[in-house]
Amino acid sequence: QPSTALGLDIAGVHFRLLPTSVVSADFSDRLSFLSARYVHCCALAPLMGLSSFAAERLGAIAGVSFGIQVVGFVFAFALKTEKFYDLTGAITSLVLLAQSNEFNMPRTEDEQSLIATSFSAAWAVRLGLFLFVRVIKDRGDSRFDKIKTDPVKYFFTWFLQGLWVFLTQLPVLVLNLETRDGNVESLGDTTAKVFFFAGAAAWGIGFVCETVADGQKFVFKRNPDNKGKFITTGLWKLSRHPNYFGEILLWWGMFSLCLASLGGSYAWIVVGPCFVTLLITKVSGIPLLEESADKRWGSDPDYQRYKASTNCLIPWIPRNGAANLS
Repeated sequence: QPSTALGLDIAGVHFRLLPTSVVSADFSDRLSFLSARYVHCCALAPLMGLSSFAAERLGAIAGVSFGIQVVGFVFAFALKTEKFYDLTGAITSLVLLAQSNEFNMPRTEDEQSLIATSFSAAWAVRLGLFLFVRVIKDRGDSRFDKIKTDPVKYFFTWFLQGLWVFLTQLPVLVLNLETRDGNVESLGDTTAKVFFFAGAAAWGIGFVCETVADGQKFVFKRNPDNKGKFITTGLWKLSRHPNYFGEILLWWGMFSLCLASLGGSYAWIVVGPCFVTLLITKVSGIPLLEESADKRWGSDPDYQRYKASTNCLIPWIPRNGAANLS
């Protein structure tokens, strides 16, 4: 059987991943087909409310999300670097948003889709650039020190990012696709309007909270006088992880905004914010940082006092005067 290069077609461009001596043409074709039909095969198509148009394109979008991560992993593993990991995630979000709008801006009359897309794009650009600048300034990301030389573990982190991007953006992707198919109308009753504007407000609060918290910690860590110290100022007085609170809040706001536009039969898109919440609170966000902080400052009385009196996630007035820690 003739040999060819293993590649994936992403947004109309074929990416060569492995040399011709490694895989057959048949295997390459099957991989591209399976990636493009990922969501369809996972039975999203028959879910209540999802049109066949949206289901078909959602499957292709999922394939693009995972395909980009495969390309990113190949280059990152070859170079033994993690410096463009987060940036790739942000670019993936932008590509998926563009694909769900058929690479056109939403029409002005489709205001719900336009708002949701603009919000998500702003989040992706802000977070992607911030994380990229941070990893360049820090000359690496310690999260990847032990795994970037292990192809299986490192590939899993890229796979998880593809899943994270797709599920995080799921409410917006569905809204855009159903809008394109003519299944979304202007906001009707008062309840829909309340959910829409409450969601937009929650997204705004979450976005500001995450941006401010990230900025405060970035400035704190760049001050040589703070080397080896933990931050207890600004929003970090009120929460040990205010940036993650903002991240979770903004995606629950996006869910509310999109559900108000789509209708109750699309309630299953709640999988998006649920996944974000689970990932941050139970898997790769807070647990890792709490473990790291305990190792560094667990025996420090000031840190023990800060941890005991400051909420882990939801900002609130510190107990027992933790806000006055020096």
